Amino acid sequence: MPYSKCVFHFDRWRVSLCRILLQGAALASYNRISGTQDREIKPYTYADLSIRREGDKSIMKQIVLKQDAIHRGSLILVNALHGVAFDRPEVLMTVDACAKPWNRKGETHTLQKHPDGAASILPGCSDEADSLLPACSDLADSVLLEKQTASLLDKLMQEIGGWDSIIPVSGWRSIAEQQAIWDSCLRESGPEYTQTYVALPGHSEHQTGLAIDLGLRREQIDFICPEFPGTGVCGQFRKRAADYGFILRYPAGKEAVTGIGCEPWHFRYVGIPHARIMEENRQTLEEYIEYIRQFDSPLHPYCIRTGGHAIYVSYIPATQGETTVEVNDMAPFHISGNNVDGFVLTQWA
Repeated sequence: MPYSKCVFHFDRWRVSLCRILLQGAALASYNRISGTQDREIKPYTYADLSIRREGDKSIMKQIVLKQDAIHRGSLILVNALHGVAFDRPEVLMTVDACAKPWNRKGETHTLQKHPDGAASILPGCSDEADSLLPACSDLADSVLLEKQTASLLDKLMQEIGGWDSIIPVSGWRSIAEQQAIWDSCLRESGPEYTQTYVALPGHSEHQTGLAIDLGLRREQIDFICPEFPGTGVCGQFRKRAADYGFILRYPAGKEAVTGIGCEPWHFRYVGIPHARIMEENRQTLEEYIEYIRQFDSPLHPYCIRTGGHAIYVSYIPATQGETTVEVNDMAPFHISGNNVDGFVLTQWA
């Protein structure tokens, strides 16, 4: 081979090597800046959302979201400023929304459907399946949760052997039940205590079916403030909660942000990877919703790497009437309203 060609091939090889090294350095630098590291995720968190078809190429698809979809999904912010737009949860808008509800007893709990019906994000999904399921077989007739929340809570409890020592105290509540709790607490404990530990009717996370109050098994359990210490099996639950999409919703020191006193027993399902991001950044849901706004395009997302996969999170502002989002139809994705002014798009790669 002539010398000039050897030099040419060597230079091209050197340029390619430099590109690889620079890309690796850029990725490492980004991970240091963003605070993300490779972490392991349970297989079901990825596989359950997968809609890849073997042999197909990437296909971009447009998803049209109606205005009221802002108030649906696992990342909706519920507090004194932002109320719940429905009295009972609908099926979460994910790719497995058509799946048959999980139920430890094999029974179906039927409640009256919301009059507006389910506004599914993914075409072809039906709301015929019940979205409320028992949190635990012991209290199947009284403690209900949205189906994905119930399923992941049970998987977490099975992993740590939690059901032997932990009991679900309160899950989904109707607005009428929340009103009764508010009125009763107001009479018995006064306004200061009530406003600290009880959400206003219509502004309670329990109305979404995404929140669960847990307590140690005792002969007598305080319904408003159940005992849930930071040690033992309760401590194990706290350590593993984010891996299953749960956050401690009202932590100590964040009362001014959440508007609710510290509640060590109250956990909220927000999904993966959002729970991990919030935990690492020590953010409440209020702070996370605000934080994610800076990643205001699928082309400018927040990136978290988990078990060899990249997950991209971005904020999509709602437009008047309908909002159109473009996604890769051949890769897993999830869209949730934030209950304020837009949507959070999560894409797996």
